Amino acid sequence: MSDKVIQTEAEYIAQHRAKPDKYWRGSGDFLESMKRGEQNHRIREAYLKRIKKLIKQGAVIPDEILAQRPEYQKAKDDYERYLKARHTSHANESVGVVDFRELLGYKLKRQDGKRMTEPHLWDIENGVIGVQRVIPGIRDAMREGNLTLVHTNGRHPFLSQSGGTYMPSERSINVGIEIDGILVRALAHELGHWLDYEGHCTEEGKVAVFGGSGSRGKYVRTRCYTERTEGGAELVRRALNDMNASVKEHYAMMRKLFPVVGEKSDLTLEEQVTKVRVGRYWRRPTEVFARLTEQYVATKLDRNSAAAESPLYYQKHSFYWDAKRFEALILLVEERINEAVEYISTSDRSEPAFAGSQVPNSSTRRNETYLAAPQCTGPRRSRRRKSDKS
Repeated sequence: MSDKVIQTEAEYIAQHRAKPDKYWRGSGDFLESMKRGEQNHRIREAYLKRIKKLIKQGAVIPDEILAQRPEYQKAKDDYERYLKARHTSHANESVGVVDFRELLGYKLKRQDGKRMTEPHLWDIENGVIGVQRVIPGIRDAMREGNLTLVHTNGRHPFLSQSGGTYMPSERSINVGIEIDGILVRALAHELGHWLDYEGHCTEEGKVAVFGGSGSRGKYVRTRCYTERTEGGAELVRRALNDMNASVKEHYAMMRKLFPVVGEKSDLTLEEQVTKVRVGRYWRRPTEVFARLTEQYVATKLDRNSAAAESPLYYQKHSFYWDAKRFEALILLVEERINEAVEYISTSDRSEPAFAGSQVPNSSTRRNETYLAAPQCTGPRRSRRRKSDKS
């Protein structure tokens, strides 16, 4: 099935029945049964998957193709509903966004699209106040970076079980979830992701990431500083080597937090918070930098805040660093944060964020999309790509 001319279901089935060995793997008996039409249901399933893929890629599907079976029209309708919900949850530009950039440095909205209330505003603003005391230029960077902060109203981010999300394609951060009434203080962590992604002039590329319990790795597209530069990689190597627990202990914890299919773990409240805070990809460089950022904010404040936990929490937690080890890292973390803030504050931000109409590349995680970053100014290399990969 070509992307330009979409075959009908009948044409697709006939093509696969004529040359099953070209499109399918299996025994000789299986391929012969396909020629006889006994496997038409399998071919039809493959056709439906192809239609869904084309819809997600933005291809225009003719009405006569969608009318062949109800499930084809349903696939299109379901994806349109997904895009609408995603836009409501993450969009940088929408009717639900309140623009506080002039006053506070950022835009604000609720994930559910409902009216923003004063308590929601102060939930976010108290976190930003804490971060600003440690990183004085953060409001200017958010203002120039066209960043939207999204309050989840106690719920998880859209289609995610994490404690917060940063959406590069939207330049939006979702925070505000609660577990059994316990607030997950994720703002400093998600700002770390934002600084890692936006705060430099390195081009996009691919990187291998691995699940925390030793699961099979995969490649994702990224332009994060820690994943695309040697300086960032060196910081992450040092941080991984100095974490509180051994690699073996980390994998044991991951197996408990993310059991294999068929197994179940009874998690304490603290372990549930750890699960959404750390996530399965705890070794991924950008995740390490985000954890460094939140511990940096906590350490500099010397207390907990709406943006991060207390320093003692991190010093005793297996996925972070004790006081002595973090002291050896803190100047490197501070330097990288300040470089990122300065870069975002002084770069050309003329390109707007996409407003939810783009879809994630198949090589990215479900909640990660990547957009063409703004063009660099001065002697820096251009950050503009030839085509958007989101």
